[in-house]
Amino acid sequence: MNHNNIKIKIEIDNSLTEPEVVIRATEETDFVKSLADSVQHCVEKLQNERLPIEVIRDNKTIYVEQHDIVRVFSEYRRIVVWTREGGFQAKCTLKELEDTLDRDWFIRISRFEIINLSMVSGFDMAIKGTMKVTFEDGSYSWVSRRFLLPVQQRLSELAREGGESYE
Repeated sequence: MNHNNIKIKIEIDNSLTEPEVVIRATEETDFVKSLADSVQHCVEKLQNERLPIEVIRDNKTIYVEQHDIVRVFSEYRRIVVWTREGGFQAKCTLKELEDTLDRDWFIRISRFEIINLSMVSGFDMAIKGTMKVTFEDGSYSWVSRRFLLPVQQRLSELAREGGESYE
């Protein structure tokens, strides 16, 4: 099978209630399975990117777009969603937010904090065994020792994928 000659076709069918993706092949190969997994990943990513986060400010419920979030953290038994416009109180737990946020850009850096990698201006490992995260707005945070290796691995993945390098 020549993987360079994949035909993509869009068919409009008014009888469908939602989009359907069909992969046709002569056999189920590793490539076909990988293609199906990639499509599923893209669908999940698109669904999560579009999910705004419900927050409270001044006793009013509003929605914050994920791309506007700098970081999410626990403070005094409440969850704070921090954006360029300041802090909002989340209406859910940190774990629920972690499951909702786009996994391509959000990563947990401690038991109490998740950051948006697209809002990071740099990482500093000047102090042995720790990592300082500096955000575009000038604020900063620290990666806990427990999460240091997963964060370093994610940064390496991004660098291999052609993303930003923070070293």
